[in-house]
Amino acid sequence: MAVADVIAELRTNLETGLSSDDAGVRLAKYGPNVLPKAKGDTAWTLLWRQINSPLIWVLVASGFVAMLVDPGDGIKNGLVILCVVVLNTLIGFVQEFKAGKAIEALSQMVPENVTVLRDGKKGHRGRGRPRARRRDPVGVG
Repeated sequence: MAVADVIAELRTNLETGLSSDDAGVRLAKYGPNVLPKAKGDTAWTLLWRQINSPLIWVLVASGFVAMLVDPGDGIKNGLVILCVVVLNTLIGFVQEFKAGKAIEALSQMVPENVTVLRDGKKGHRGRGRPRARRRDPVGVG
């Protein structure tokens, strides 16, 4: 789509931007211009992701086969295999859970600011809500 077509369809002006009144009307009509937050995985989803692997299923099956085939040492070997699978699953679950929490905390630290053009003047908005423009006589930095 050409720039002129976008400007015409959005009913705006490249030099002056939206008027404050028009921006208020659009905010009331369409809501804030923010992306919805992604829903995080549940603990059950994380656990299932650790278990649902062909290698894990092969190990679980081999543990049960070992216990069924050899009643003497097979039970001991099968239980060792199953314990290793459980331990691996728990370690993977804890690591993925902590990584998800760390990513969530980092995403909260990222500023969501945007520069807008209203009535021919640049302004700043943050977190999807209109905010007064900061005037800093010294400058930024």
